[in-house]
Amino acid sequence: MKRKKEKHEKKIDKALHLAEERMELLDTIKEMVETEVDKQMKKVCRRVKSEK
Repeated sequence: MKRKKEKHEKKIDKALHLAEERMELLDTIKEMVETEVDKQMKKVCRRVKSEK
């Protein structure tokens, strides 16, 4: 029973670790998207100003 509990706890630890890695990856992707959106917005703003 004790061995089964330890095995279950290892699976939970592994799942939590994977979830943390995925969260970090999602945060990185979010930052990349925000950066790209900011770049595109600046381009659009410059284009609009130059057309006036």
